Amino acid sequence: MAGLFMDIFRKIEAPLKSCTCSGPINWYLGIVQQITRLKREQIIISTLGIVAIYLIFGWRNDFVCNFIGFFYPTFASLWTVESKVTNERTQWLVYWVIYTSLSLIEYSRYTFIHTLTGYWLVKCIFLIWLMLPGQNSGTHIIYGRIINRFLFQILQLRKTNPKTRFYNEFAGKSNIEKADMYDKYGNPEGRAYDLGRDGSFTEYAILIGQLYIESELSDEAMQKPTDALKVKGFQVKHVKGEVAFLSELRSKRYQIVWVISTNNTADATLISALTEFHSTGGGIFLFADNVPYISPVSEFLNKTFGVTLAGDFYGQQTLTYKENGHLSAGNFGQHAIFTGIKNLFEGVTICHPVHSTAASTGVLITVATATDGNPSISVYDPPTTSTEGRLCLDCGFTKLFINWNDAGTERYIVNVSCWLAGIDRHNTF
Repeated sequence: MAGLFMDIFRKIEAPLKSCTCSGPINWYLGIVQQITRLKREQIIISTLGIVAIYLIFGWRNDFVCNFIGFFYPTFASLWTVESKVTNERTQWLVYWVIYTSLSLIEYSRYTFIHTLTGYWLVKCIFLIWLMLPGQNSGTHIIYGRIINRFLFQILQLRKTNPKTRFYNEFAGKSNIEKADMYDKYGNPEGRAYDLGRDGSFTEYAILIGQLYIESELSDEAMQKPTDALKVKGFQVKHVKGEVAFLSELRSKRYQIVWVISTNNTADATLISALTEFHSTGGGIFLFADNVPYISPVSEFLNKTFGVTLAGDFYGQQTLTYKENGHLSAGNFGQHAIFTGIKNLFEGVTICHPVHSTAASTGVLITVATATDGNPSISVYDPPTTSTEGRLCLDCGFTKLFINWNDAGTERYIVNVSCWLAGIDRHNTF
């Protein structure tokens, strides 16, 4: 039995440590730790055990529960006001809305609720879940999946204009002034500066076809973009290899497809399947890299636009926003996919598109140029009369697993996916 408890403790020790080493609780736990000489995780677990028993059998357990739900969040809210962190402000605003709503329900059903054994323990656990930091926080999940998705629609607080319904107010702006905070690359912090609104893309499904299956692009690495997409509401399916990718692609369950290239294409029907998907309105995010890791992206581009891929440039530099500077080495210009991005990691090994005709440069348009002077990011936005979907070509897929947290990578990847949904085809920035 002792061994079982130790196993359980070890499993929750790391998550507890990450939750107790930041924010206002860090200071209080430090004092208790000095007095008791116990680990923070042990202090938390012991306290929670005692409180749990009291919340079931103790006198005035309702007061204890509500005090727990009020005391720490009050200090955390004040802490957030001083720190000016936008994401945490949103979390605590949503928390107080939920906390107040529960209090009103309890007031109106006071007698009934007090007959429910264990109610105050369940409520306390729920409130603690709401207090947790990060994307696993209850406030984040409830806001993204319930409040933003249903309540705003019922109350018609979400405007009918697709641009304002799906996109944040800074859509299309790279150089954002007077943001609450900026990261070390000069990009504004907070998802309010992304292109897409959190939880807005619930009707869209993305298929990530990972054809490059080397060890560095692991499932763990791919979980980061997957999680980032889900914050916006996307349904995401990640598959490896041509067989699984083709099977899912032909299921017609997806509006957007990612293609992460490899060094060869075994199944020739993959190109025709991608062509059919694109011609019927599907958005495609093409990830290529240095030669030979350009297949089947190069073949698809050649068939669709008369463009092939070449090159093996070692970049690993940062691109900078420059108005009308998309053709200048080391710069990117104005485009919705660069919303909230002033500096962007270009990737490590990079290829570039080779246009067979001058006309193709006006179709597959360069929006960013690598530090070697060759195009590194290109987009295709079909005419409104076309049945084709949008397309984005990124020539350095190493950014998916190298320096993911550096220089705007996450925001850029998510922005592109939101743009590929094409909800603003009849709206201009």
